[in-house]
Amino acid sequence: PVFELISFNVKAGEILCVTGNNGSGKTSLIRMILGIIPYTRGNIIFDTIEILQLSVNWIRGNISYMPQQPDFIDTSLLNNLIGSKKIDRETMEKAIIESDLADFVNTHPQGLQLNLNDNGNKLPLGIIKRIAFARSLLGDCQVFALDEPSEGLDTKGKIRFKEKILDLKARGKTIIIATSDKELQALASKVIDLSQNY
Repeated sequence: PVFELISFNVKAGEILCVTGNNGSGKTSLIRMILGIIPYTRGNIIFDTIEILQLSVNWIRGNISYMPQQPDFIDTSLLNNLIGSKKIDRETMEKAIIESDLADFVNTHPQGLQLNLNDNGNKLPLGIIKRIAFARSLLGDCQVFALDEPSEGLDTKGKIRFKEKILDLKARGKTIIIATSDKELQALASKVIDLSQNY
């Protein structure tokens, strides 16, 4: 019963940061909010509907998830970004720029045709995070759930990430971030520290 006494709400245009020690349950809480991990007590409500009553397709269409350890399939960077979505060139380029992935794509000999075999493990962590963030932006969802999104980013990448988070907030998006990054926590409307005894 890790989350037994936790109660909170997040409105459109708010940033909620979930923080805490390693193993305190940050990732588990994010995954519960997404309906990935089932729960036996309590409620998670999206607008007025219990999350477990919503279809997986509806959740995927309305909640964008960036896991701490993204998974990629053994195909091109382009295919990993868009999946089965129909994305126009302008939208794709915008997401690549806003995620600070443009320098990598423009300077790599294979660019968007780079094959992400071995789950992208040969790439630096900062590039992996940028790819995952670009992919999350392409959904243009109402809710963004991001797990340790700034981990491995250099200063430029963190600045670009914070700019985009504030842009999403200004556009009325709901943002839930599991993070130990104090700079991201400073942007939050609310902070939940799972290290405290709830």
